[in-house]
Amino acid sequence: MNSQYILIVDDDTYDVELSLRALEGLFDPKELVVCSDGAEALDLLLNRGRFAGKKRIVPTFILADKKMPKMDGFELLDEIRRRDEIKHIPYVLFTSSNYEKDIEEAYQKGANAYVVKPINTDEYFKTVKLSALFWTSANRSVSFNDSVL
Repeated sequence: MNSQYILIVDDDTYDVELSLRALEGLFDPKELVVCSDGAEALDLLLNRGRFAGKKRIVPTFILADKKMPKMDGFELLDEIRRRDEIKHIPYVLFTSSNYEKDIEEAYQKGANAYVVKPINTDEYFKTVKLSALFWTSANRSVSFNDSVL
């Protein structure tokens, strides 16, 4: 079976730790990739900057926070959706914002899902696990390889 990468994009180290702990035992730790902001994630996806020349990682889905430095979750989503080589990657906004305006904007920009981060740790774990299992197991998508990209 091919590796399924999950890209977590979040600048909050506590939230990243919770997400990684939620996915323990479900995925190989090497399949869980973390970037601390949208600019770093875009460099990873496009194999540029410090990722130039390294093995290309195409995540099964992206779990991204909305509010981050350098490039926020909406800006990252905009960049991904305008680039043919990565626009197919499912994008889940995973944020503390429950504002209707943010939810509408996310879907208008092309997000595949908008999930509000639960405050309760057990609910947080459950939400991350369910999201990951949906996008890596239940969801069916076209397989893209480097020859198509």
